[in-house]
Amino acid sequence: MKINLPIVINSEISLRALEKNDAESISKYANNKAIWNCVRDFFPHPYTVEHAKSFITLNPFFSPCEKLAICYNNKVIGIISITLQADTLRNSAELGYWLGQDFWGNRILSNTLPKAIAYFWGNFDYLNRIFASVHHNNIASCKLLLANGFIQEGFFKQSVFKNNIYLDEVRFGLLKA
Repeated sequence: MKINLPIVINSEISLRALEKNDAESISKYANNKAIWNCVRDFFPHPYTVEHAKSFITLNPFFSPCEKLAICYNNKVIGIISITLQADTLRNSAELGYWLGQDFWGNRILSNTLPKAIAYFWGNFDYLNRIFASVHHNNIASCKLLLANGFIQEGFFKQSVFKNNIYLDEVRFGLLKA
C-alpha cells in the first residue's frame, strides 16, 4: 500500500521530503562530531551549508523518496534514509539515520522509524529486506533497531576504522512481513 508524504507523527514531529530551503537546518544539526562519530566517513565533518545543499541536490525531488527529513515544527532535525542496493542485492536496502543531538532522548527516532520503515515497504514494493550497520559502541542505535523488529544478523570484529581506531560492526536485518 502506497504511503504519501508528509507523515505526521504528532503536532510537532513529521516526516517529509527534502526541500531546497532545508540546507541551513540540516547543517545546523548535522555539524556535530558526536553524530559524525556514528556514521560513515563520507558524511562530512565539519558539515557546512554547502554540504547540505549538495546533499539536497543529489537527492532527486520525485516520489517515492529514499531520504526522509525528520522535522520538528517543519525544520529538519535529522534524516532517515535507505540506499537501494544493486545486482544480486537489488531487493535490499541499507537503512541510515541521524538525529540532531539536541533531540536525543526524546523518543523521536523511536516514533519516526516505524513510520519510515512502513513508508519504504509501501513505496518500494520490490524490497524484501532492509539492513543496518551500527558501530558496536552505539548502544542507542542497537536498542532502537531491536525495538523495531530488526534481528542482529552478525558481529564483525574490527571491521570499521573510524577516528584512527578499529570498531566492531553490528549488522541488523529486517525482512518484509
